[in-house]
Amino acid sequence: MSRFFNLRLIRYQVYTTAFIILFSVFLRTVFSYVYTPYRAEKLKVNLNTADYYTLLKVPFIGKKTAEKILEIREKYGFVPEEKIKKLRYYKKFKYFIKVE
Repeated sequence: MSRFFNLRLIRYQVYTTAFIILFSVFLRTVFSYVYTPYRAEKLKVNLNTADYYTLLKVPFIGKKTAEKILEIREKYGFVPEEKIKKLRYYKKFKYFIKVE
């Protein structure tokens, strides 16, 4: 049988394949514990409590929109959703905000 097969080569291939499989399983478990993606709810900004600079960090909210949100909050004491829906780019930044 060894006349047709190189036993050292087969043993090397088996060990290498086993090592690669075990190492990939190990890396997958390590990264699943280390890297936990953020949940969308934790990343959303509450418009009733956010300050000016926090609002500027939200995508598609610029200086004017942040100022308008703060003016609405000063006027009403909170931010009504019907007023927010009238703001420019609402359809784009609605995924990054919450109103509680």
